[in-house]
Amino acid sequence: MVFSGHVFSSEVIPRKDALDFNLCTRQHQSPSPKMAQGTDILQWTPPYASFIKINVDAAFVPNKGATGAIAQDHDGQFLGCETSTFDATSSLMAESFACKLGISLAKSLSLQHVIIEGDAKNVTSTILGDSRDIPWSIRSVILDIRNEANSLDNIRFIDVPKHVNQLAHNLCQYAMDENVTFRWNASYPPDCISSNLSFNLFFY
Repeated sequence: MVFSGHVFSSEVIPRKDALDFNLCTRQHQSPSPKMAQGTDILQWTPPYASFIKINVDAAFVPNKGATGAIAQDHDGQFLGCETSTFDATSSLMAESFACKLGISLAKSLSLQHVIIEGDAKNVTSTILGDSRDIPWSIRSVILDIRNEANSLDNIRFIDVPKHVNQLAHNLCQYAMDENVTFRWNASYPPDCISSNLSFNLFFY
């Protein structure tokens, strides 16, 4: 089999299928006690002054995905957000599209120093990992993410616990429930996140 210029033997194909499966299921497994003890982030934190943080998340039901991306600066100020809905075959695919949406939002806001923060550790690891280990089901999306990331001066991908990513979760769930694909500017955040944005500003 030939895929993206690589030749795979019949023995490699089952291993790649297994990698797809493991990455999909890992996202829904509870963290091990060791991982839980190492989780010391209790709430959303602002980025360094020279960076903009874009939180991303995805929702998935059979055959449909939704993503949300929210940009905030070092003071917690809301800079804009975006949602998207699309056909999807797995939560892994949906979370990959969430990272891609984060870069799209960064480019639409003409940002150059960006942190993409989400709660899908498997996707973050895949973006930062070896190209040979990218699952087939999301290979084209991950390669697009890497290519688009190269157009920014400085971009970082990090993962956080789900409770830290609540704003992005609320946004993508709204997109899923209402089938909304839209971009909001800094002056008009959607109601589904506006109260939490006010909390961030108050806290910081």
